[in-house]
Amino acid sequence: MASPSITGRPDAYQDLLLKVTPPRLPRNLVPRKRLTTTAHALGDASVLLVQAPAGFGKTSLLAQWRKEIQSTGVAVAWLSAHTRDDPHRLVQALTLAVRVASGKAAFGQAAFEFDGDDRLENVTVFLAELAQSAQELVLIVDEADKLPEASREALNYLLRQAPQNLHTVIAARPDWRTDLDDLVTYGQCVVVDQRLLRFDIDETLQLVQARAGARIDRGIGARLHVLTEGWPLGLQLALSIVLRGGDASAGVSGMAVLGGELQGQLVTLLLANLADDDRNFLVRTAILDHLHPDLCRVVTADPRRFGSPGAAEPGHAGVCQRRRRRVAAHACRGA
Repeated sequence: MASPSITGRPDAYQDLLLKVTPPRLPRNLVPRKRLTTTAHALGDASVLLVQAPAGFGKTSLLAQWRKEIQSTGVAVAWLSAHTRDDPHRLVQALTLAVRVASGKAAFGQAAFEFDGDDRLENVTVFLAELAQSAQELVLIVDEADKLPEASREALNYLLRQAPQNLHTVIAARPDWRTDLDDLVTYGQCVVVDQRLLRFDIDETLQLVQARAGARIDRGIGARLHVLTEGWPLGLQLALSIVLRGGDASAGVSGMAVLGGELQGQLVTLLLANLADDDRNFLVRTAILDHLHPDLCRVVTADPRRFGSPGAAEPGHAGVCQRRRRRVAAHACRGA
């Protein structure tokens, strides 16, 4: 059976309100002029898919797009996905997001209170009322990779059955798989990947100017760009390290400092955000190109983890892969 309606449950309702509340624009946000919603083919697609690892500024770009789209008078609904969002809860959150964005408090009551077993039928009810409203709407779903499998299927169904007045923006990690290849082929879906999300030299210098002003000159900014290869989070961390010293110019006067030492400080800063157990796991498994539970047990000297020794269940290597990604992502967020 579907999960119960949250109508009349203020605590759960408040929880959903937090999910549909857009984040504040980051301080020192660098506008990505080459990635505006009107740049190139972005403005013509019904689906925009932003896929990149942690620290590439996916949420910041979505916040920029939200502001751009709102300036044109179009309503923008925001949803931050979560692992607890089963299909019924997902539709409830989408309904509330539309209510908040459009100002229509009664929108989607049937979808909100749906109590059937067919998870796709609930999505259909939601889309039908959205189509009837005839209001142009952009729906942003951040961290879609957190959704459970059943909710991913529901979201995929929504993307394919969306009415003409709905455009959707999805942000997810690279390992999030969707069956959208045909939409990409026909130009209905545009993918923005980590290659496009990396800062170019002008964006790097703009960030340096915003954070450091005259304390870091353009030459040092260019070196930081080369060192971090335009990785947005890496740039923020590098700037924090450089600005921590009294004399930024002296601190990065030689390429040797900008190379090994600064890279070492970046890694140290990332690892410092981890628990001892997670740090041990990440460091020890770094020597492995292909992960397997038996290998993980040997290199970490921890026989209690990664399933039963010698197990050959489907997806057994994914246990180690998922933990390594989770640990690395936690380090990036904490930094």
